[in-house]
Amino acid sequence: MTRPLLIAFLSTTLTLLTGCASLSLPPDQHALAGIKSVYLGSFGGGEGSDLVREKLRVRLIKSGRFEVVETPEHADAILSGSAGVETILDTGTTGHRGTGLLRLVDTKTQKTIWAHEYQRGFMLAGSVSTRVANQMADQLLKDAGAAR
Repeated sequence: MTRPLLIAFLSTTLTLLTGCASLSLPPDQHALAGIKSVYLGSFGGGEGSDLVREKLRVRLIKSGRFEVVETPEHADAILSGSAGVETILDTGTTGHRGTGLLRLVDTKTQKTIWAHEYQRGFMLAGSVSTRVANQMADQLLKDAGAAR
């Protein structure tokens, strides 16, 4: 087994055995039920942040659960935080790792009603930016769907 594969295998195994500390917080079901429109704010200025934001935008629009609006003044809530892709250089190889911690803030109350931290996992195929966007969308849609 090559060193990068061994490191990835051991890291994944350790994560599965010890669990991951998550900064996600329980959704405010009552507040989420009232959210119909969302503005996607800044996802930070890091590598891949714009791409993750746009992929998340497409997922939310396709879901039909939220109207994604172009200005915060027209939104019931603002989704922002930090998400993107980190480039990792290790002994001559290049890898990529997703990062993300997003929060949904109700524009009327200014209260954070939902937050989710991206959970890394082993990927065999696909892009890291798509995995980050999909995980965020899946969790938000799951929590918002439960709030209906």
